[in-house]
Amino acid sequence: MAKRPSLSASFVVGEQPILDPTPPPKAEPQAQGLDIPKPTPKIRDHRENRQAFTVWLDRDLIAKVRGLSRELVAEHGRAGNSIEALVTEALNEVLSKRSR
Repeated sequence: MAKRPSLSASFVVGEQPILDPTPPPKAEPQAQGLDIPKPTPKIRDHRENRQAFTVWLDRDLIAKVRGLSRELVAEHGRAGNSIEALVTEALNEVLSKRSR
């Protein structure tokens, strides 16, 4: 058996070395195809142009507003009968009363 010249040469299985001293080639970015993806239409967010406004209210008042909202939803369905819609309507009425 012949003596091998280096330590890395001793890690050879058949003709292929186990420890390859040459680094693997760097991956080059591939060019994009001609298929250009079309932008998807913007989905309208129901919170667009809105901001949270937290207030502290009496429990009785909250119960009345929730009850009214449930009644309106039972009569007319979900459209425009949410608690947000009721509060918005009330605030708009107060602002119009105060000429704002």
